[in-house]
Amino acid sequence: MIESLYQCRHGAVGIDADSLYLFDSLSDFGWEVDFKGMDFIQFVVMDEEMFSKYLATSCDTIRKYVPVLHCYRLALEDLQRMNWTVVYPPEE
Repeated sequence: MIESLYQCRHGAVGIDADSLYLFDSLSDFGWEVDFKGMDFIQFVVMDEEMFSKYLATSCDTIRKYVPVLHCYRLALEDLQRMNWTVVYPPEE
């Protein structure tokens, strides 16, 4: 289940519709180096209004009531193939 992949309390970023957001590398050495310590990066897209409503509640409450709109699980090769651009909603 997608909701089992949600890592509670590890931060969230609100991104406006029809906009761009640049996620910085986790280190000072770039994403390629970051991926030496992980197989993939995961982005979970949730309903912002519902997430804000339940932000101060328990992780279980968030998992139960905040809908997951999409979950990306991307390896380094995926991001390179996509020219480091992740589009939501996903393109067909």
